[in-house]
Amino acid sequence: MATHTQEVDPRPVSTTRVAASAAPMRFGIPEAAELLRMSRAQLYNRISDGAIKPHKDGGRTYITRCELERYVDSCR
Repeated sequence: MATHTQEVDPRPVSTTRVAASAAPMRFGIPEAAELLRMSRAQLYNRISDGAIKPHKDGGRTYITRCELERYVDSCR
């Protein structure tokens, strides 16, 4: 039986390059921090500063894909 390995692209993920149908509409804090290549603490600091606007749903905090794209675009 052949083993298939998937190559990992080492370049940073750009949320603006992800196809709309391939990406979730919202991300939890750990996933959003990973996409932005920052720690969870840094993400919470950006939320506290008002640079990123989170959304709450059932006690969980989410960041929408649109908000991630807006934040990334504002950093350019």
